[in-house]
Amino acid sequence: MIPRKLSRSLSNRGVVGTVRYGVDCMIAGSRWYLDSWYDLRHRVDTSGKIAIADLGVNSENSTAATWYEPVPNSCIRQLLSGLPISFEQYVFIDFGSGKGRALFLASDYPFRKLIGVEFSPELHAIARKNIDSYQSARQRCFQIESICQDAVEFDLPPVPSVLFFYSPFNAAILSRVLSHVRESLVQYPRNLYILYVGILQDLIDVLQTAGLDCREVPLRRDYLRGETKRGFVLHHAAPSP
Repeated sequence: MIPRKLSRSLSNRGVVGTVRYGVDCMIAGSRWYLDSWYDLRHRVDTSGKIAIADLGVNSENSTAATWYEPVPNSCIRQLLSGLPISFEQYVFIDFGSGKGRALFLASDYPFRKLIGVEFSPELHAIARKNIDSYQSARQRCFQIESICQDAVEFDLPPVPSVLFFYSPFNAAILSRVLSHVRESLVQYPRNLYILYVGILQDLIDVLQTAGLDCREVPLRRDYLRGETKRGFVLHHAAPSP
């Protein structure tokens, strides 16, 4: 007797499509298994992919969120290593920080402080445990904080900052967040960078029309996920004294 899931797949995809789907699932599973080695090395839980619907988030913006998965390590390292800044003067803020992978990768640099903004209480709780248990010989910033809050409600600290987005929500929410960023820059003029990693064109369109200096950074292929993300760096310069 053919199992129900297999029967449904054969009906929807055909034999060839079902075989391809099965191979894709096995490859995806092996990729996340390899990604979990990062967690084993650093005694954290940041790997895996989780749908927002499985997190039970009580927010009017939950349908605007994407899903949870950790940022590819090489992508954020490539963007951070290219910043022409004195890291000690900057706060790093990850919008949609999830379990904290980007925060830990950023802790390899001597930032003034690292802040994660995450609206899922479940992911926030995991991030806090990870912050307590994280270990790395490369760590240079030890001031790490996870805040459970909707990104549109978060008030930026009035200090030089690097904001990071790994496609955490849709274009409408990103537009609102960037509007708050511009308001903050008017009220407290300062140097500010925005880093983006992703492939969603509607988000890229919002960034490129945000009124900030914007340049694309070609990213190396992420062989773990079998894809090449796009990277962008936006910059607002503080007015000359």
